[in-house]
Order: sequence, then structure tokens, then C-alpha cells
Amino acid sequence: MDFVKTVSLSEFRVRYSAVIEDVHANREPVLITKRGKPVARLVAAGKPAKFIGRLNGALRSSETSNHRSFRQMLGTS
Repeated sequence: MDFVKTVSLSEFRVRYSAVIEDVHANREPVLITKRGKPVARLVAAGKPAKFIGRLNGALRSSETSNHRSFRQMLGTS
């Protein structure tokens, strides 16, 4: 389970503008709670930042690379 930032409803009422800016800038949701129980989730809307996706396909997973190297060492490639 991923860690999700939480904010109490009373804190959200005071800092709503800053919380919204943070969600927009970081593209990470915020869970709003009331008395410790989730009541809403604030998520970023619209397109992600332009830099996301620029390296799509340019990087190779280290697990894949290591797996191939291991298979080549065993002569089972």
C-alpha cells in the first residue's frame, strides 16, 4: 500500500489553497479526514507535467538487464 498524505478537514479549511497547489505541483493525492476517518480524496486534474513521458522507452529495467545477464552466464539465453 502506498503512503498517502493525509490532512484533517479542519486543517484543510485553513490551508486549502496551499494543499491544492501542492497536489497540483506534485501530482500526488491527499486524503482528507474527519475525526481520523477518510471523507474525501483530492487528486490533480488535467494533463500531467510536460516532462513526464519524455524518457518513455529510453530506459531499461535493471531487473530485465540482470535477468538477461544471468541467463547468458548460465548459457541458457
